[in-house]
Amino acid sequence: PVSSRISACWGIHSSGDNDVRTVVIEDMDGSLSGSSPGFFVQDEPSVTSFIDITNCQMVTDGCLHFCENICLRLGIVSISQDLTTRNFNMHISDGTNTASVSRGKIWFDEKQN
Repeated sequence: PVSSRISACWGIHSSGDNDVRTVVIEDMDGSLSGSSPGFFVQDEPSVTSFIDITNCQMVTDGCLHFCENICLRLGIVSISQDLTTRNFNMHISDGTNTASVSRGKIWFDEKQN
């Protein structure tokens, strides 16, 4: 296990409306992990489907894994708030692995549509 200054446990387990879906924190120079650059990642299929989590180390009392020397990409997707997309899931694939991310809650008063 890695001892770190980072803990995401409260955010992951205590957010009122389940607002925290996925935690990923980049450690650009290894100063947070005390070792090499890498990423702290929550054990969440939308992230771990694309990395070998067995090569990562669990963070002591942090609810995260530290993965040294990996490179993650950020993709920003805008999804319609239309009621017709209510039960949609987004499928992410790298050609080999696939992960599914649920659309989540509608963040406005549904009666307005």
